[in-house]
Amino acid sequence: MAAVVAAVVVVVVTAATTVWGLTPSRGTRPEKPVLDPMVKKVKAVRAAAAALAAGPYEVDFDFTWREPDMSAFQARAISMLWSGTMRSTGGDSPQWTLSSEVTYKQEDGSRQRLDAVTIVDDGQTRYLDTLNTTFDGLEWAAITGSGRVNNFWRPAFTSRTGEVVPARAAPMPEVIPLDYLDITSAGSVQQALDPVLGDRYTFQGLATEVVLGDRTARAVELFGAESSFGRPDFLLDVYVAKGRLSKLVVQSRTPTPTRPALSLTVRDPGGPVTVEIPKPGTFADRTKTGG
Repeated sequence: MAAVVAAVVVVVVTAATTVWGLTPSRGTRPEKPVLDPMVKKVKAVRAAAAALAAGPYEVDFDFTWREPDMSAFQARAISMLWSGTMRSTGGDSPQWTLSSEVTYKQEDGSRQRLDAVTIVDDGQTRYLDTLNTTFDGLEWAAITGSGRVNNFWRPAFTSRTGEVVPARAAPMPEVIPLDYLDITSAGSVQQALDPVLGDRYTFQGLATEVVLGDRTARAVELFGAESSFGRPDFLLDVYVAKGRLSKLVVQSRTPTPTRPALSLTVRDPGGPVTVEIPKPGTFADRTKTGG
């Protein structure tokens, strides 16, 4: 019987995520490791995330969405905008704070403020201060655990059907860029060059090979209904300039009634960032109620 020699393909996944070719025969030189193009792109995004996390940074954010249920205010669904600036200390134990406004567009094109929101996060507790309400007469609400999310206080309104909807906390997306960069791997990543913002890497949520870490899987839940693949149909654009994150845009890839879209533009604060934590006696514990 003729001897059959089979080549053995060995795939080695390490921290450097290199992909090796055929195992060399004895006495031959090993092939040089070749970095898979998709792995290389994911690695570039993860490296930019690590560089951002290492030091202080600022983010200007804009989150837009539509409110079909509030259309009793005017003839069509209301265009909403949450915008502001977030400042983070970065480092191993990051703390951050943000100041922001929630507005809606009136029929004449002008914007009307619905709420002003300040949020502070010390790494364990998130503190919320909203213009529209107090918490047991105190300025801040303190939230820990799974309820540690961003909210604004939506005022009472009359819906399209005539129902009076009471005032309540309304969830908002995370505005920490790192929350959207926990990407383990991707089988398809589009890359293009923006002359101002640098390399743009585009990830699609429905690409079956995209593997998200828990942090990003939670963050993108807001951007599109869950598909038959068991993940939101989101579109994520990550811009990297000189190895650092410059901008991030995440939105629903498939049109939805609310059409959520988030833009995060990263800036160097020019020095250390300090975060003032609310003092005891100025906040009420809202951990159990989440808001």
